[in-house]
Amino acid sequence: MNVGKFGTMMAAVGCMVLSAAGAYAKKVAAFGYVDHVDPDIFGKGMNYWDNPFSNSSMLLYLSNGGIARISENRRIAWKVPETYITNFHGTLASYECSLCRHSYIRVPEKTALYEDVSDLLNPTELTKHKDEPDFVQNVVNGSWSGGEAPIQKMSRIPKALQPLPTHHAGTHKFMVDDFCEAYMTGKLSPTNAWQAARYNLPGLTAHESAMAGGQLMDVPDPGDPIGEVLSADREANEVVWDE
Repeated sequence: MNVGKFGTMMAAVGCMVLSAAGAYAKKVAAFGYVDHVDPDIFGKGMNYWDNPFSNSSMLLYLSNGGIARISENRRIAWKVPETYITNFHGTLASYECSLCRHSYIRVPEKTALYEDVSDLLNPTELTKHKDEPDFVQNVVNGSWSGGEAPIQKMSRIPKALQPLPTHHAGTHKFMVDDFCEAYMTGKLSPTNAWQAARYNLPGLTAHESAMAGGQLMDVPDPGDPIGEVLSADREANEVVWDE
């Protein structure tokens, strides 16, 4: 299977959706865009994987009956936004992200309630600059994109990791902590082999679908993890592994 980089990149984007939904992908169809403007590394014969696409989009049918659309775009009028542009739409609540604005809408009864949760989800350092006149221009060019957000449970992170720099929305320290805690307890990391396969297989299959002109394909599934899995939302570790 010559999936190319886009299969793995779409998998990286898709893992957020699958984690939030608590589901896995069962079917996928995808299309790719062949770049005609500046095919430097994007195009047949132009990269290691012989991947002809600069942009790809996939539509997933999930195990819980949900539907997800995920795009991996490498040639658009954009540079390095501080987060993915993301929308989750459910029956009782929705979440939308546009650049550094995070909106949460819920419908507990008949009236929709809106809440701006940007300060909770943006990196703390980014929020410090939100009242500056050139704030948006700096954000769109990647300023203050590293570091943790208030919503992340830093109380569980061992002191050896806390002062270290981090990127990818502050996730690096948590993944290291998951790995070390799994080793110390004998349990599985939240990002275990089974979960990692469920994250990656939709993107890999989607690239095959795009290469086949958008053919609907079944996504292979490895099944549920064998063993107890650490909670990704834990506020404290069972073992303080850096002491």
